[in-house]
Amino acid sequence: CKFTVEQNPHTDWVSCIKFYQNDKTPIVVSSSWDKTIKVWDNQTMSLKYTFVGHKAQVTCLDIAPNTVFLASGGRDGNAMIWNLVEGKFLGQTDAGAPINCCIFSSKKYWLVIGTDTGIKVWDLPAKEIIFDLKASPIDENFAKQKKPIACTSLAWNKNSNLLFAGFSDGYIRVYKIVNL
Repeated sequence: CKFTVEQNPHTDWVSCIKFYQNDKTPIVVSSSWDKTIKVWDNQTMSLKYTFVGHKAQVTCLDIAPNTVFLASGGRDGNAMIWNLVEGKFLGQTDAGAPINCCIFSSKKYWLVIGTDTGIKVWDLPAKEIIFDLKASPIDENFAKQKKPIACTSLAWNKNSNLLFAGFSDGYIRVYKIVNL
């Protein structure tokens, strides 16, 4: 281990770490089951900000490409947007179910949110959920359980026109994004 951050640590499991790659302000961001997000100076590993707002474990983070915007998702069902450099809260939406993963779209002003009940797409300028996708059972044994299929993982292809989504039924579903 090259370095251990011992000052101002999280008080519970660290659930996600992201790097903000900027020459002027290199930052490391961590989220935790302690319901907080911490923003660290990458050079000194000193704490810059602690973001507080989630009412349950923070499970995921994503940084919008070529911006200072950070998204966080939590077991409280809230997705939140923060300004990494200024240390400010910018907004939130209630996804209606615990959030497992989130990812910004690089081509649209969207945050895609994977929840315990499916996928929600938050249009950031409109400040509303514009899509609510539910996965249909493929396996008849899973269909008999009559519980929602959770989205557990999200990734875009290079062109950001295909969204790959992993689900709790063991399947990966690929969604094509068309011009809207």
